[in-house]
Amino acid sequence: MSIKNALTLKNHVCSIQDHTFTLRRPSVADLAQAVSEAAKGDPHFSCWLVFNHLVEDGKPVFDTQDEVLACDGGLINFLVAEIDRLYGESQDLTRPVSKS
Repeated sequence: MSIKNALTLKNHVCSIQDHTFTLRRPSVADLAQAVSEAAKGDPHFSCWLVFNHLVEDGKPVFDTQDEVLACDGGLINFLVAEIDRLYGESQDLTRPVSKS
């Protein structure tokens, strides 16, 4: 993780097999919306994550969450795991350092 990339919201590129994907890093507004979406208990929260963060040439890949629902489940699970890592990539920086 690069703290500079995280703070400046630089897109994250990830690959699986021969495919490369670009994920938009989450902002504070995304975090607030994600908490709100997750609190609803929506079974399609994973679709929301991919819909909200998967980009190509700076624009969202999908027009609707229904398009995400029609995708390969394994690929969506991979993308969701990568997006989840982005939401937590700086958590270790906010933990107090022990004095031992």
